[in-house]
Amino acid sequence: MSFRKMDMDVTLRNPPPTPKFVLPGLMLGAVGALVGPGASSKTMLSLQIAVSRALGIPVAGGLFAAPPEPGETVVITAEECYETLAIRMHAIVDALLEAGEAPPLFRETPRAEIIEQIHARCHVYTTEGPQALQLVRDGCMTANVDDLRQAVQGKSLVILDSLCRTHNGNENDATTMTQVASVAQSLAEAERVAVLFIHHASRASVFQGYGDSQHASRGSSAFVDAVRWVGNLMPMSTAEAKEHAVEPFRKSFVRFDISKANHMAPIEPMWLRRKVGGVLEVFGSDPARLPESSRVMRGRRAK
Repeated sequence: MSFRKMDMDVTLRNPPPTPKFVLPGLMLGAVGALVGPGASSKTMLSLQIAVSRALGIPVAGGLFAAPPEPGETVVITAEECYETLAIRMHAIVDALLEAGEAPPLFRETPRAEIIEQIHARCHVYTTEGPQALQLVRDGCMTANVDDLRQAVQGKSLVILDSLCRTHNGNENDATTMTQVASVAQSLAEAERVAVLFIHHASRASVFQGYGDSQHASRGSSAFVDAVRWVGNLMPMSTAEAKEHAVEPFRKSFVRFDISKANHMAPIEPMWLRRKVGGVLEVFGSDPARLPESSRVMRGRRAK
């Protein structure tokens, strides 16, 4: 029998299990998705999550709190080449060590020591060939699943960039998308790892203004219905830029929101600002609080 019956006597006479979260609302053994349109910094945020978890520090200056202890993350991307990833990793470390920006424990930490910690716990892979990341091909699970299982053993989070590279089916087909989610869920439960897919938002969600919805994702809604967590990254719209009086700097801002989380209360969306190299940092809920350099630029333009 493939069902497991709960023993209610044992369950209710003992304390409830304590959930273990990898990201706010995303538990070990669960599957989630980070959704956003192209060029919304999904890959950069993924790398910052991996680096921050490796070092045990907050993500992007406070988007997510520091984990209770450093953790290992696997990032597998079929969207970026080695050179691009190397440039982004350098930008992340440079931003971390920038004067006044690093958490107090790292302001006096030698760069070499930080690199050692990242090397030990942040595992980034590029893929070779169009089928290298496919978990489902022609309706069948592939041998890549076994390779992925080996890569994530002992880790707590795996990020797959992106969802469209993990299958060769029609992403509008509910059966295909449910199957991909099911394969990921089986892996998550078997290896006690959280699986986070990077996924593209639909054009309609961008132009019709529902980019902060769990249904902003491209393709069949069966996928986001199947996963337990959805985070959204949304570039600042023209209307939002006018509202906050930051029109010249609109492209520097993206908003993060968790639109679906089965294991947490709702949280307020947060604005993130792109820094040098595209590195993201929390900018709070009001983008009108421009950095000093931007205020200077605005003053110069006004003249």
